Amino acid sequence: MNRIMIVLGMAFALSAFGCGSGSSGDDDTGTDTGTGTADTDADGDTDGDTDGDGDTDADGDTDGDTDTDGDADTDADGDTDADTDSDADADGDTDGDSDSDTDTDSDTSTGSDTGPTLEIVIVGDATSDVTFADSYASQTPSSFTMGIGRVDLMTSADDTSPVTIFDAGAGKYTEVDMKGTTSLTKVKLSDLTQGVYTYAKVLLAMTRFKVQTTVHTAIPVTGGVSVVAALSDTTIDSTARSKGWMRYAFNFSGLDVTRVDTLPPFPDSPTGEVIEEAGKTWLLMNLSDNMTINPSITTSYVATVTMKVKSCFRWEDASTSGYATDVFDSKADGSHETVKSFGPGEYSVTIE
Repeated sequence: MNRIMIVLGMAFALSAFGCGSGSSGDDDTGTDTGTGTADTDADGDTDGDTDGDGDTDADGDTDGDTDTDGDADTDADGDTDADTDSDADADGDTDGDSDSDTDTDSDTSTGSDTGPTLEIVIVGDATSDVTFADSYASQTPSSFTMGIGRVDLMTSADDTSPVTIFDAGAGKYTEVDMKGTTSLTKVKLSDLTQGVYTYAKVLLAMTRFKVQTTVHTAIPVTGGVSVVAALSDTTIDSTARSKGWMRYAFNFSGLDVTRVDTLPPFPDSPTGEVIEEAGKTWLLMNLSDNMTINPSITTSYVATVTMKVKSCFRWEDASTSGYATDVFDSKADGSHETVKSFGPGEYSVTIE
């Protein structure tokens, strides 16, 4: 042992005094370009490793740090991502998925995807009859969507701390078909506040639809007028709109007329309440059955929000010459008979 240490000591001493055969003062075949002591490899630097990176450590990578994991990032956790855990993603946990929680189900809630859930389904019913309190002329839109911004569960009609089941974000929404069925969201019951819920509240952000009109030009023409409206302060087609904004676009039979108007009120409904507040329009509905959420619940719920929209576009027939009863009549400049109400005539939430 003493003999080996003496030999090593002599080797380092010779290297330090420039007694090697290379031009840098060592006995390898490379030319060391670093500023440190000449080493005994042929990689062209002076750090004592074989990576040829020219940094001042000997960890075998080129990042200039002093870790010893042999990768090319700036930490010493043994992987090649930029965080400090030992998996292969950069989310800061060790579970191997791409979210920041500690399970492997790729969502951001704790726990696995097993266990009972609550699914919110939106149904637009354009075929069931609705009894309206007025006697206005009406149409069912030929195409019809509404933007859902949020869905809350409430323990009472005046609950000031509702549980939010779905939230698209400020000024955002999910546009759903009012003549079809849409699964809006599904959440785990274990993520919800325990309680007995009796009401639901739905934030309506916007709507777009098409109805038939007769435009009275020299020769009257009939076609579909496209309507888009802001039911709450929101962004529609990349443009910020304030609650109550409404636009009619007549683009048929050579017409190209756009007219901005004011959103009419929602019709009165025996099945729920429209709540108008600062920049928002909500539908408040009583649940068909109380929904209990506690740790002992082992079955899942489906909450189906049904909006009946048959004959939901309603106007007052004018006595103008040439206008017809039960026809939505317009002029060439886009002016039209007065729209008196628009929106679902009935709405409800069924718990199954």
